[in-house]
Amino acid sequence: MWIAEKEGRDVEQLIEEICRELGKGRDELEFDVQQKGFLGIFGKRVLVRARPKAPSEEELISFAREVASRIAHAISPEATVVARSDGGEIIVEVEGNGCGALIGRGGETLEAFEYIVARAVSKRARAKKVVRLDVAGYRRRHAERLRRMALEAARRVKRTGRRAVLPPLKASDRRIVHLTLKDDEEVETRSEGSGELKRVLVLPKRREGVSRETPLDTP
Repeated sequence: MWIAEKEGRDVEQLIEEICRELGKGRDELEFDVQQKGFLGIFGKRVLVRARPKAPSEEELISFAREVASRIAHAISPEATVVARSDGGEIIVEVEGNGCGALIGRGGETLEAFEYIVARAVSKRARAKKVVRLDVAGYRRRHAERLRRMALEAARRVKRTGRRAVLPPLKASDRRIVHLTLKDDEEVETRSEGSGELKRVLVLPKRREGVSRETPLDTP
């Protein structure tokens, strides 16, 4: 959002006036200059708009840590919060005694926590930013359980030749299952159902001339 604008003839003068009124240096702002028409013999009239420069990646990481710390310390004053960048995503990790309340049943509170931090960071960045937040390693352990479940289902499918049906999972959990088995040459996965929670089917990979068995092997 543009926070200041001025019209006139001299772009440099307009920029200086905006900086002075906002109490900011020129390197702290970004400017947009638009031609508005002519002032007769006085030449062109221009509109100069200004807004704060988009923060750097380091500033966004620091801001994410700050927001997460305020929330975490309200629940667990001894919590420690670290943040880093990984492949364009901001990773925030919270550790410490009494952090269980930040996870909630089935990770529901953790998801809300992550949503709040991600929304604040995206607003600061003026663009959508992906924030991955974990508390006391909950998501890491949960992902490992899902991977073990997927691998066990794949072993069962290979042994019996029958498909396996995993419990209803949310989208992020289904993605972990699909990615775990995507390179397996003997099985394939497919989501089935409607709504937020869907089952993942682990099936024998179809081979030419061989029909797939239909009985279910439900865990």
